Amino acid sequence: LTDFDEGLARVNPAHRKDAIICKKYAEFLDDVQAAKGQYKTIVVDTGGAMIESMKEWAAEVHCSEVMTSIGNIDNRKVFGVVKGEFIRVSRELRQNFNVIYLFHESKDKENDGIFYSLICEGSAREIVWQPADLGAHMFIQGGERYLGFTPTAEYSAKAAYGIKGLVKIPELKDGDPNDFLTKLFAQVKTNLAAESEALKPQQEAYEKAIEAGTKLIGEI
Repeated sequence: LTDFDEGLARVNPAHRKDAIICKKYAEFLDDVQAAKGQYKTIVVDTGGAMIESMKEWAAEVHCSEVMTSIGNIDNRKVFGVVKGEFIRVSRELRQNFNVIYLFHESKDKENDGIFYSLICEGSAREIVWQPADLGAHMFIQGGERYLGFTPTAEYSAKAAYGIKGLVKIPELKDGDPNDFLTKLFAQVKTNLAAESEALKPQQEAYEKAIEAGTKLIGEI
């Protein structure tokens, strides 16, 4: 867990995992390098707070790129650097870990209704969805917590690999294993294996067609 929000103290100690408190984005980059080969999953808590730290980092590390001709910081250029860095670091993380971004949400009025939007500045709230395989809105209904993986008129979401609709999050009691995400990832892998097996005959037919076509082209 990379704790940009400094909210780890609110988590039941029995359910905590290894965590680092990130004061600066540069520290996060160093910690990611150290975590390679040591951990399977990185949780960023929260993505909005990470993007805030990215802005400070961009002004320091990319100073010449974000300055105006009179020496002031151009916020549009800062967000350009932040956007590019978010895409880059997300790609790097995905190559080495399961990656989970947590975000707070704001309740906005839209088309005479309510829509929940990710809390983060600039266009980052849109590009968050690009590298994501799955995305869910968490809410409480009837005293139970759920993740909504299918987008609705009230929130954005992203379903894939057979994970869709509402998934109930169990209430952890003392002694319960904190393995909800472990099981979710396992289900994704099971679904992918099943899809691959089901498509195997089509893949074989495709490969034979490509082989035959390549031979014909060679003869011509």
